[in-house]
Amino acid sequence: MAGKWLKSNLGLILFGIFMFGVGLIQGGRFLKRPPIMITGDVVNIADLKESATTKVKEVVSINGFEDGFVASSRGKYYYPVSCKLAANLSPANLLHFSSKAEAEKAGYIYQTKCD
Repeated sequence: MAGKWLKSNLGLILFGIFMFGVGLIQGGRFLKRPPIMITGDVVNIADLKESATTKVKEVVSINGFEDGFVASSRGKYYYPVSCKLAANLSPANLLHFSSKAEAEKAGYIYQTKCD
C-alpha cells in the first residue's frame, strides 16, 4: 500500500525537493545584503558618561545650587544636588534645602536611587 502511494507520488516529491533547493539557492542570492561599514569617528563610552555627568552638574549650577538637596514643589521626593535625577526637575518648581532634616520637615521623602 505504501509502495503504491510512493510510486504514484514520486514525481511530485522529487519536484518539491528540487524546487526547495532552487528556492534556497535563489533566496541566498537575492537576500544577500552588503556588509555594514562604520566610517567616521567612533564614540567612546567613557566620554559619554563624562558628558552626562557634566550635563547634570551644569544644570544644577545653572539653577544656582551647588550643594544641599533639591525637590520639586509638585513631587514627593528630594534629591542630593549631585544626583542625576535632580537634573530632570523643572527649574520653575525647584526647591532647595540645605539639609536632609529640612527637606523631611517639609514632607519630602529621600530618593534612594541617588545613593
